[in-house]
Amino acid sequence: MSKFVVNLLVAGAALLAMLLTGCSDSDAPTATPSVEPLFVVSGHVRDPNGSLAGSDARVVGIWTGDIGEGDYAYVFGSGKIDLEAGTFRIEFVEEPPSEALLGNLLGVGLLAVVDDSNLEEGLLPDDAFDEVLGAAPRHYVLFFNRENENAEEALEAVPWLKEFGNGYSVGKGIEIPDDFDGFEPVDPGSVEIIIDDLENLNLVNWT
Repeated sequence: MSKFVVNLLVAGAALLAMLLTGCSDSDAPTATPSVEPLFVVSGHVRDPNGSLAGSDARVVGIWTGDIGEGDYAYVFGSGKIDLEAGTFRIEFVEEPPSEALLGNLLGVGLLAVVDDSNLEEGLLPDDAFDEVLGAAPRHYVLFFNRENENAEEALEAVPWLKEFGNGYSVGKGIEIPDDFDGFEPVDPGSVEIIIDDLENLNLVNWT
């Protein structure tokens, strides 16, 4: 069979499929192009009391911001929890907004579990922390803007930052004698979230 005939048959089959579905090229739905994430964080969810059973819980990033008027919490990033598998995955498709960063230089995000479908990106009210069902106590999402004019100064002031490259990373909390806790880079697929009250979790005391 010639190549021309093969191409003709393929084209005919495609045309027949269009006629059977009753649509033309102009009527065909346009596929939404997928966006490749800049960074993905995943891992396990430990829920010893089964608190998430039957819920619509999800993972969000709660970042510490400061625009010169004091620290605040900012929600950026949302991911899914597979309750049956006991796993989670959160994708970041863009860099954090300046509101989620400290001096547009460093971002530190707590991965928290919430069951509020109305919680969207933006400032997080203080009382909203009461609704947090759990978090990753020892693993945080970090974003370091090494292109910032103050990056070198920050590297001198915070030595553990030297271990992190430009952009997103996951840091595991480390204790630093006579100082605040720091972070060391780890595999972004090795994060553990624990379902419990925040006050019962050993959160990294980084500030």
